[in-house]
Amino acid sequence: MSFDPKIQVQHEQPKPPAVATAPTEPSPAETTPEPRPEVIVDHNNRLSRPGGARLAFYFTNSLAVFWVIGFLRARRFAAHQFLAENSHRLPTSDAGWYLYHRAKNYQVVWRGIKGGMKTGFTGAGMAFLYGFMEEFWDQDVRGGKVDAGGSLFAGTVTAGAFAMTKRVRRRQAWRYLRVGMGLGLMSGILQDLLRWSRGAPPWYFERLHEQRRKMQAGTSQLKGQ
Repeated sequence: MSFDPKIQVQHEQPKPPAVATAPTEPSPAETTPEPRPEVIVDHNNRLSRPGGARLAFYFTNSLAVFWVIGFLRARRFAAHQFLAENSHRLPTSDAGWYLYHRAKNYQVVWRGIKGGMKTGFTGAGMAFLYGFMEEFWDQDVRGGKVDAGGSLFAGTVTAGAFAMTKRVRRRQAWRYLRVGMGLGLMSGILQDLLRWSRGAPPWYFERLHEQRRKMQAGTSQLKGQ
């Protein structure tokens, strides 16, 4: 029996290495979208917040906004007043102008901070009163029915209280009342639309829809007879 070296070499050749295939990613059609979290709407409270949390929200945000407004107004007034008080003794040297601007900046910033605190707490107090009147009207007067009427009532009371604190004349007080009524009604309508878009329509829309459904049912019964 003869030995063939070619056959032995063919049998001893190494096998080619296996090519590693990358894991196939699922196509976008196969991926299931995650369910969206449901929006929780409190039907008995405005902005889906209880009374205490909503009053704290009104107070803190109004304090920040009115503080900025009061700071800017008081700073501008202090700058004009400082210029008017020192217009007759303006400095004539570089060192004098440096001291002039340094004293002006100190006085402007300090009076701006005080004016911001005064305006901020006044605005925050009015916002707290507005929210308290809304809560009183919704829970105590209307028995849990939230609508634009509560905001109209709150705006009127807040404007009247502001006019009393300012001790303005009757014509000016009436102007404050009109502005407060308009802003309160606008705020109430926006809140009703927001609640409606989130699945909590106001009670008067539900009542109108129920009456319309009853009328359609009555007309269908008459046609059937």
